[in-house]
Amino acid sequence: YNSVQKFTMALSNPQLHQTGKLCQDLLHSMTIKSALVSQVHTYTLSTDSTIASAIAVMQDKHIHQLPIIDEKDQCSGFVTALDVIAYLVKTVPKIKTMSKEELASIKDLQVDGLDVSRLKMSDVLSVSRNRRQPVIPFSDGESLNEAANLFARGFHRVLVKNSSEIRILSQSDVFRILTDYLSDVCLEKEDCFANNLLTSFGYSDDKPHRVHSVNANSSVFDAIELLSDIGARGVAVVSDSGRMVANFSATDLSHIFMHSSSEGLRHLGDSVQQYLQAFSPRSFDVVLGSVKSSLIGNMKILRDNHAHRIWITDVKDLPVAVVTLTDVLAMCLSPQDFQNL
Repeated sequence: YNSVQKFTMALSNPQLHQTGKLCQDLLHSMTIKSALVSQVHTYTLSTDSTIASAIAVMQDKHIHQLPIIDEKDQCSGFVTALDVIAYLVKTVPKIKTMSKEELASIKDLQVDGLDVSRLKMSDVLSVSRNRRQPVIPFSDGESLNEAANLFARGFHRVLVKNSSEIRILSQSDVFRILTDYLSDVCLEKEDCFANNLLTSFGYSDDKPHRVHSVNANSSVFDAIELLSDIGARGVAVVSDSGRMVANFSATDLSHIFMHSSSEGLRHLGDSVQQYLQAFSPRSFDVVLGSVKSSLIGNMKILRDNHAHRIWITDVKDLPVAVVTLTDVLAMCLSPQDFQNL
């Protein structure tokens, strides 16, 4: 989704300059360390680690993303549950026709002479949608604005290093800070840019933007391939009539590896609807926004629901647009940075 096209109408609004400067000043005044809210230890793997190792760590530690470190102790990128499964689908097409029992043992499987367990993280990264994620780590004393500029360009996480540990700063961490800040600004300043309706940014509930979707009866494999092919983190799940019934995201796939057993792997061949009902029923509670509400109102919906996107539907419940954290953060840049996206 092209943020520049969406918000061209808004660029000439002088409120953008004012709000952008306020946001930039705030982020410049903060360090990355001040935004690191998670105290969870960051687990890593080497580029020589195998897929079997990645699955084992994800299952054991209940995580769905891993920084991959090369022989020079540099980060080569991030690998997620989606990346691992998407790579297996591309490398071993036969996986889509396997039985539940075969899928459950995939990390120890040999298929057509290929030892799946020995496929390496470097192989996964070579085709990963995360290969464009920044691999040069930030120090926790750097300005938060530096990381925020990357998040506004579509990056979802960055690695942060200090003398003793590695941490991950996410797009969501910065978004929450800006939402809290703009909530106060919008109360004090009626002309705050974020008080404008979403229609001011080119959104409409009767003029569809392109929205990627998958049928609820399609297999999880189909959804994975779609996410991988378009480089997105979420798609709409629709009924046969096109009505939106759920949201399917890369995060939902984390449940595949959240079990010490391989129960999750058995369900890769299920329909999207069956899988979400079993592992992520909250995905049916679609987070909806409104073009008739303000930007800050929609930002609060995202924040309060811990969501990465809100969907806009028409009167028939057909998905016509999506507003992501990337879109919102792009609007919080200064006009010069915004036009350079």
